[in-house]
Amino acid sequence: MRATTVLGLDLSTGEEVHIDSANADTWRAKGHRRRSDGRGNETLVCLYCHHGDGVPAGTLVPLVVRSRLGGKRRPHFAHPPGHGPARGHAAETIWHFEGKHLLARWARTLPCVQSASTESPTPDSKRRSDVAVVFAGGARLALELQSRPVVDTDWINRHRDYQAAGITDVWLLPEGVGPPGVLLAEGVQTAYLDTSGSRIGFPVARPHDQAGTRSGTGHFARHAPPCPGDPIDIEWFPLAEADLQPSGLRLPEQLTSLLAAEHQQAQARAAAIQQHTRGIRQQQNNWRRRKNREAQPDGFPEAPTPAASGAGPSRRSTAVTRPELPPAYCDLCEEELGIYWRYFGRHQQCGMDRRRPVRPDEVR
Repeated sequence: MRATTVLGLDLSTGEEVHIDSANADTWRAKGHRRRSDGRGNETLVCLYCHHGDGVPAGTLVPLVVRSRLGGKRRPHFAHPPGHGPARGHAAETIWHFEGKHLLARWARTLPCVQSASTESPTPDSKRRSDVAVVFAGGARLALELQSRPVVDTDWINRHRDYQAAGITDVWLLPEGVGPPGVLLAEGVQTAYLDTSGSRIGFPVARPHDQAGTRSGTGHFARHAPPCPGDPIDIEWFPLAEADLQPSGLRLPEQLTSLLAAEHQQAQARAAAIQQHTRGIRQQQNNWRRRKNREAQPDGFPEAPTPAASGAGPSRRSTAVTRPELPPAYCDLCEEELGIYWRYFGRHQQCGMDRRRPVRPDEVR
């Protein structure tokens, strides 16, 4: 997947090609004309020079085929000596080359797509899309393939340029490269592409911990798209089962139904946990009320109960006469305690003991 190659442009067909697209003799017949035998019609030129990478756009540099039986390096295209840019070109991975042509061929089969082309510049010429898709209604979509992680500023700059051009960008990654959190935070769709099996993978986030800060049950089940930093699972589907829309890739119906069922199960679990927690709290409140009643001194009146009619507490207030109690004194300062603090045996500033209220027979 990481193997790289310099790509060529076949002027006779207008297609991008790499060394493995045909045998070496075919490319020698189309490449740079050799002085020894005069072979080479120079219709195989450097794709990057033609696009203006390091040289003026439209530059035609016929390529040389480097291939030696049993050699240490694999067959590849190269510039003739002295004809390439000083710093050379950034070689393209085989996965990137095969992926963009695979996606372009697939997009052309969709009924909603008007055209799909590779290495197409945006209207403002700031970016060159790996696969530019134009829908029947005029909407534009850019399918970008990225074989390795890049810094956040590069992701954002590319996304902003597409936004300014009115183009929706979707990023496809090889398996093993995590989705960039900065794009997930921006709401940019990411997916995975397997060129060898013609499969597309959708990242699905694993359930969040219910003790987290996010509210609701939507993230307590697997969900798509992932949140930044979520651990993910990749759900693979044949590329033929996928579909495009102006907003990006459409999730397969099978995956949508699966996530909806898991979401309902998470809601049911959350409701059961909530009901169980409510029952525990009710038991705790009943226990506290019972302990408070047991700790009340003899003769202290009970709290008024709701009206027997079932209409809730009576609106008419009833005067309650507080019984006369003997004075109580603080254990430390020996000052008299008020009606509230007498049951704790101490003032608050004297360090009352909240673990055990003083029983009525302990009040002096």
